[in-house]
Amino acid sequence: MKPTVLIVPLYAMFMTFSILSLFFGQTGVIALERLEERNRTLAGNLDDLEMKHNDLMARFSTLRSDPEALVIESRSIGLYRNSDYIVRFNRNDSSPSLPDAGGVLNLSPVRRFDETILRVVSAGVGLIALIAILMTQRVFRARQAR
Repeated sequence: MKPTVLIVPLYAMFMTFSILSLFFGQTGVIALERLEERNRTLAGNLDDLEMKHNDLMARFSTLRSDPEALVIESRSIGLYRNSDYIVRFNRNDSSPSLPDAGGVLNLSPVRRFDETILRVVSAGVGLIALIAILMTQRVFRARQAR
């Protein structure tokens, strides 16, 4: 077998791996789109957190300047004056809601693509190209022998 016979299958393997990596690899088009989507999610989350920050700062400023608002807020978290009378109604359907810490905590890690699949497909293409070349040479030699 001539060494030049191996050039075409190796080239086919290289081109297949390159093209598949361009689209499906860790730095390919699909991975880039995933990262851009994650970036948009984080930017939206940052905007939400900035709005919450502004709301909390306004609420903080109100609590610092308005004593009545401070009393109302204190009562909402269960702090009462000694002179206050408390009437509590127990209802099962009202559960206390927890504050939202931010959607950033809900993000899952970025999935990494296993390039072993690309290597196996590329090797398969190279093997098919090698078999096709060998079969073509065999058919060509059989026709010359006639």
